[in-house]
Formats: sequence, C-alpha cells, structure tokens
Amino acid sequence: MADVPLPTDPLDDDVNVTGVEPVVDVDLAATSGALGGVTAGQTSTAGQDITLDLGDDTTTLSVAVDTNGSAVLTVEVRRTGGVWRTYDSVNYSNAVSTGESYDIGFAEARVSVDSNLNALEASAKGV
Repeated sequence: MADVPLPTDPLDDDVNVTGVEPVVDVDLAATSGALGGVTAGQTSTAGQDITLDLGDDTTTLSVAVDTNGSAVLTVEVRRTGGVWRTYDSVNYSNAVSTGESYDIGFAEARVSVDSNLNALEASAKGV
C-alpha cells in the first residue's frame, strides 16, 4: 500500500474528502435551547431567568456574569417539573466580569442576576 501524503492546507479546494459531515458554525452565546447535548442562553435584562434543560446526566453549567455594580447571581435547580430550589447565590459587591462553574445532577437549572446587569450567559454540556 502506497503512502498518501496528507494535504498541508486543510482548506485546499483540490482535496476531495468523502464521508465527512460539514462543521456548522454555531454561536452558543446567541442561542437558546438544546443543541446536540449543549444548551445555552443569554440575557441583558436584570431579573430575567435563563432556564436550561440539562437532561438526565451530570452536567457542567458555566455562567458568565458582567455587571456594572453590585448584584446577586442566583442559580436554581429542580427535577423535571419539580419545585425550584436555590443551588447557589453569589453576592458581588462591585462591578464584575467573571465566570462561575457548577457540576449539577438535576434535570433543569435556571440562572438570573437581580440588578446592574450588562450581560449574563449560561451554557451547559453533559459530562
């Protein structure tokens, strides 16, 4: 069997690759709802929830928070259709641009920031 050289430029139009699905460019920060195991959402409205359907497996929930003053981040969880329970509450005494990460074993999670919100983004993926 002869060695076939690999292309040096992956975008070379002369390369004919079969059986490979195209990659779809998806901006998760601008997407709300489930995307092949990933769920994400965003808001810039203080007090508005981002609710994520996490599924049945343990999930890593990542939250990006950007505020222009003091604020409280609230993370709540529940079993499907159950009662929302506070999972974590983070008090920021000044403006922040930070991230929080949680390993969650519940079916649903929701996050919100009570005031001074510039942007709140949440993304989750099963582990």
